[in-house]
Amino acid sequence: MKYIALSLLLIPFVFLTSCQSNQTAKTAGTESDLTEVNFGQASDTALVDLTFDIIEDTKTDSTHIYTVQALNNSETVGFQIEIDANIPAGTGTTSDVILKDTLIANAITFRSIGENSNALLDALATRFGLTPSKSFATQAVHASVFPLNTEVAILDNLGEYSFQLYFPEAENTYAPMLNLKINTNDNKLELKEVDAENRAKLIELFSQQ
Repeated sequence: MKYIALSLLLIPFVFLTSCQSNQTAKTAGTESDLTEVNFGQASDTALVDLTFDIIEDTKTDSTHIYTVQALNNSETVGFQIEIDANIPAGTGTTSDVILKDTLIANAITFRSIGENSNALLDALATRFGLTPSKSFATQAVHASVFPLNTEVAILDNLGEYSFQLYFPEAENTYAPMLNLKINTNDNKLELKEVDAENRAKLIELFSQQ
């Protein structure tokens, strides 16, 4: 009878533990397994294209919160990014200038994870030939999204999804500043700059306090 009673007491604990593990998933191994990012040479005009490993995926009611990291000369760099779980389909093509009304507002949010994010910002500034005056933004950085997918991006499903990220530059139009690709099959997230002329703006944007 004691064994039966103990088993009954353990059932709620096992159930709660199972639920919690379904909400947050670890997706990568040790730090030494992280992808090595190549920032290139300082002041290089070639567009920066960085790939990060998704090391954690936390699912909320309407979003997925990913912690992404990579290695830069043995130093861990990374950030947290929250993406709407069901972003509508787009046209499947990129655009240089898009009307504000065609974008999905605040569909993606960037957040700092501390020293790893500060190291990322510093490495980017060095690559761009700039000097950041502050650490990675303590406030969330929101981006509006233009989907580059011909189907709805359902992040609960495994797949590869691409987006253009926009930040306000004019009253009625936006200009793309970053391209984002997420591959939940391989647990990779890629960020690529769109125009080298936006570099100072990007550093300023992600270092605002």
